[in-house]
Amino acid sequence: MCELTAGFGALKCDSAAGIDEWYIGSMRDSSTGTANFTYTRTAGSLTAMANVGTKLFYKVLVDVEMSDFTVTSIGTRENASAGFDITGNIKLAGNTAEMIDQFESLSKDRLCVIGKLNDGTYEVLGLDKGVKFNFARTSGTKFEDMNGVTLTFTGREKKNAPKVSGTIVDALLV
Repeated sequence: MCELTAGFGALKCDSAAGIDEWYIGSMRDSSTGTANFTYTRTAGSLTAMANVGTKLFYKVLVDVEMSDFTVTSIGTRENASAGFDITGNIKLAGNTAEMIDQFESLSKDRLCVIGKLNDGTYEVLGLDKGVKFNFARTSGTKFEDMNGVTLTFTGREKKNAPKVSGTIVDALLV
């Protein structure tokens, strides 16, 4: 059903914006092509999500005010179409050999990304179709410039990014 069923209003309390940490997992097993996780969606939330086999999500820690994401509804009236564009950015300082290797793998995979927002809630991005990561490494010029990488991810989904509980996210990391 696509009919509006209730009203809504602004939050009653202010809260901090931004991302506290990220969780990233591959969508499919690279050798078999099977899904790496299952989920149950109820309205705007995931009520269950679990890894398949030994596949895991991995935590990515970020510094304060260094990452964001946007989910934008897309579609046109003349085409009677609807969907959602996903974009996000993650800035990470450092240029280690391990990071260089990880970013190359990251840029070749399709991934599901979970963001823990600074308000304490979690949202799942790229749940069905996945997101694609690109990266830009920089050495900087001046001593105070960033020496690191900016990860940019993009994707498109049929449904809006759902909320998920921290308990479910913790189980994806074990």
